Amino acid sequence: MFKKHLFLYGSLLGNIKEEKVEKMFKDNCHFITKGFILGKLYDLGEYPGAIPTTNKDDKVFGKIFWVKHPRRTFRILDEYEEYFPKNPKKSLFIRCKTKAYLLPSENNIKCWTYFYNQKIDKEPQINSGNYLKNSMVGKNNL
Repeated sequence: MFKKHLFLYGSLLGNIKEEKVEKMFKDNCHFITKGFILGKLYDLGEYPGAIPTTNKDDKVFGKIFWVKHPRRTFRILDEYEEYFPKNPKKSLFIRCKTKAYLLPSENNIKCWTYFYNQKIDKEPQINSGNYLKNSMVGKNNL
């Protein structure tokens, strides 16, 4: 059931700076497998942002988690990602259902993920689709 699955591709896979978010993540998000979604990934400075696409060559790599308490967990993650469900136009990221492909099999599962919700101007694209490989965020390389 997609309500209990989450695909992450960015700073939440590294060193989480907010104690409340880190504790919630450790207590409620359980790693399933590595995977990817269809999208383009951009370097926004302190964090990345993915934009959805339908092009099968555009892949954003990350990890898939099972979420123990979705309502509580997503409330905290929505705040962290600056997603305002009642006002999506003002949201930095939006939480959306998407298809995530499990590696190495490429079977898929429906997951929640956070897509960047602002205009991409001159931000550099991360062509590899792998933020952790291209950053110093953490030791959790994909």
